[in-house]
Amino acid sequence: MKGGGVGTKLWLRYGESGEQVLCADPPHRLTPRYVPFEMSYVYQHSLLQDRLDIFFDRKRGGGPQQEDLFCSFDLNRAMFGVPLHSTRHLCGQDSYDGELTISDRQAWKLRYSVSGPGKAYIIETEYKRLGIPCE
Repeated sequence: MKGGGVGTKLWLRYGESGEQVLCADPPHRLTPRYVPFEMSYVYQHSLLQDRLDIFFDRKRGGGPQQEDLFCSFDLNRAMFGVPLHSTRHLCGQDSYDGELTISDRQAWKLRYSVSGPGKAYIIETEYKRLGIPCE
């Protein structure tokens, strides 16, 4: 992870990698399929607008560009334990709808419902601050 920012915008570069498991789906796929993945995002917090924007990281150097926007969350109504809904991201015929839930001062969760002609799944990620004792 790498942080930076200019003026009233703070950003964090976040990368993830792993293995996606596609369950068996007879008669099309008889056994599970394991697909490696790697993705990088830029999380940008606008202090003036109190908004979190998540961008695809195109690794061009510098900060994120508007055309790389994945989704946004309006943080003005953020409350512990109450999901905030994101702007919808369309990718071809697929739709990504996000929820951001702030668990406490040390943790938050992102959840995306993905739907489309060939997709129907949920992506969940939990973020926790490391190295700080729980309250």
